[in-house]
Amino acid sequence: MNRSKLIILGVGHSLQLISRYHHPGVFRTFFESVKPDAICIERSPEKYHKSDFYEFAYEQQFLTIPYALEKRIPLYPIDWLPTFEDDLLVNEKSPDHEEPPIIRMKNDFFKGHGCYPSNQILEFDFFFADKYSNGILKKDQEWLDIRKSGISDYWRRLVLYRNFMQAMRIKEVAKKHKGQTILVVIGAFHKPDLENILNDCDELEIVQPGTYEIKNKDEERHLLDLDLFAISTYNLLGVQSKYGVVDWVWLEEILKQLERSISSVEVMLLRTRYNILKGTITNEEAIACYKKISSASTYEQKLTFHGVKYQNRIDSYFDPFGYLSIKHRSEIEIAREYTKLRLSNKSLEIKKSILNSNNLSILQKAQIEGYWDEYVINMK
Repeated sequence: MNRSKLIILGVGHSLQLISRYHHPGVFRTFFESVKPDAICIERSPEKYHKSDFYEFAYEQQFLTIPYALEKRIPLYPIDWLPTFEDDLLVNEKSPDHEEPPIIRMKNDFFKGHGCYPSNQILEFDFFFADKYSNGILKKDQEWLDIRKSGISDYWRRLVLYRNFMQAMRIKEVAKKHKGQTILVVIGAFHKPDLENILNDCDELEIVQPGTYEIKNKDEERHLLDLDLFAISTYNLLGVQSKYGVVDWVWLEEILKQLERSISSVEVMLLRTRYNILKGTITNEEAIACYKKISSASTYEQKLTFHGVKYQNRIDSYFDPFGYLSIKHRSEIEIAREYTKLRLSNKSLEIKKSILNSNNLSILQKAQIEGYWDEYVINMK
């Protein structure tokens, strides 16, 4: 029988933005090494055909999908989710069908893959999901094995059935691509169970991603300007610098690469934020830099990468102020520095000025109010 090769690449969602071992250039180099004939992604067909993607999956909408489209590789959404009505039988509010709460709490950023808090994650190599002995993956699989009682078992049962349906959709893809190479890019959490379900499938030969050498040692050349902005913004302007871990040496390299190719107020904003977090400039110096940025920018200029899915809001999955203009964002940073200098009155004046802006909706102003204390007053 002419069997298809199946490669399931287990990923951490948006891990590409905090780990040098998973950065977007490594993904593109890996894709070139595999040369897949078909690519499967973690989204349901219903959502995919509406161009509706998870807000936290950089590897999906900014890496895998563009690569498949550029190379004209058939792309298959293979995820499965219950209907909204079925989900409502268990949940008062379905997390996949509704926007996040108006004000995301700390746990909302964590649960939405908005922050990686563990130093260990920075050390995972690109093929970490191939190793079932990996501590985090092992813990996930143990959770799937423990049966619970009553409604508390919903999530475990849902994940198991979701994995099963993902596997069935992969089998359907294999029927269309007999004898060819099929690449699945999916959250690492799903990989062990998927391979267990598909292991006895006669049409498929499961091949581990780690058997493909990432030949090009200069993966940096596969980094786009968008990636450089995304990595910098994720680590510097979002919750990662507050709750998570940052590879500061790598981030400095990324910023320098960005500065070599682009000179703009946005790059100045990122550099100033980096410098204040690293303690290489004073609060007063930072305020002076931010004021220059504010004077040179407009309320129409947005960040190159903001990660915001719901653009009636100001927050993304990793940044409470992601969809603010660069001008408003620089004002937020000035308020932070005034707070550190115990100039609370000046910080409050900036808040009032932003809230009086004609460029923000009532909802967006409510979010400014809701996020102010935690992410301005109490932010580094």
